[in-house]
Amino acid sequence: MRAHERERWYSAYIIAVVLLVLLDVAIRFWTPNPERMPQQFSAAYLDRIAGQLSAKRDLVLVLGDSVLWGYGVDSRDAAVSLLRASYGNANLVNLSFQGGSPENAYVLLRSLLSKGVRPRLVVFNINLKEFNPADQSYRQLFPAVEDEYRSQLDRDDRRLLQTHSQSRALNSLLDEYVGRYWQLYHFRSDIKQAIFGQDDMAQWLTARVQDLTGAAARRAAAHRPTPDRFIGVYDLTPLSSQNVALQYFEKTAHLLDANHIRTLAFFTPTNHKLLHEYIDTPEYDDNLNAVKRLAARYGITTLNFDHIVPPSEFLDNDHLTVEGNRRLAQMLAPQLSAALR
Repeated sequence: MRAHERERWYSAYIIAVVLLVLLDVAIRFWTPNPERMPQQFSAAYLDRIAGQLSAKRDLVLVLGDSVLWGYGVDSRDAAVSLLRASYGNANLVNLSFQGGSPENAYVLLRSLLSKGVRPRLVVFNINLKEFNPADQSYRQLFPAVEDEYRSQLDRDDRRLLQTHSQSRALNSLLDEYVGRYWQLYHFRSDIKQAIFGQDDMAQWLTARVQDLTGAAARRAAAHRPTPDRFIGVYDLTPLSSQNVALQYFEKTAHLLDANHIRTLAFFTPTNHKLLHEYIDTPEYDDNLNAVKRLAARYGITTLNFDHIVPPSEFLDNDHLTVEGNRRLAQMLAPQLSAALR
């Protein structure tokens, strides 16, 4: 290689290194401020959010599952986003995510409080399907929640939850060490999702081809919700103290009461027309009332939105259309105003 070619390559290397350093510095000052949590977020992302929330005053913190996250609709059409827009309140923060549950809400809230986050109000939904031992979120923590707060899980958590052991192999230790000093590496999955969205290019192209050929429409028709698809989603066995989700619901209620945090809780709207033969029973109502009584023991009044949303505003058993999210926001708005007085 000639001398001038070597100099050109050296210059290119130096420029690349400088750009990487500048990018890393920029990421250190990056302030995630999404309408809602990404579909897949990392422990690093969660840690960054927690650090920012500790500096907020008059914080309204929303915890919940995919219903409050806004599954099936654009982020700006989710109920919490509509509430934020109507109030013009940037301090209304939606930490709901797909896979949320009483177990996740408690671990996340306890950890946020330990980091100095002091919400003025906590809003969360109560979804009876998550008290079913067959539910995917039962006894499970979302991977990023478990990764971020594993060291804070106490003996009772480890007894009740199905946690995954963290490997301390050399590659895991190196991964943790590198991530501590190299922010681009630390937030690699979050940055990829921010740029390219949830799907990679191959998935995106496949989806466009399916749209053009009509395969997507045929698949949607084949997966249109019918009652038989929801057999066993709601467990009508009487809730008892042995139910892990109920135990974590009580832990959350106790934590909120002990920290004198105002709370707005509501039962998730449910599509009773679709699920009529499975949940319109005394047993379903008994379980709903059992949770309501438990919440009242800690001074939490629960709003019953279970029957309020009409069937046409559901995507399935509990996820809402744009109109359904708008209705939910309208129902929450006056309650939010009253709770903040």
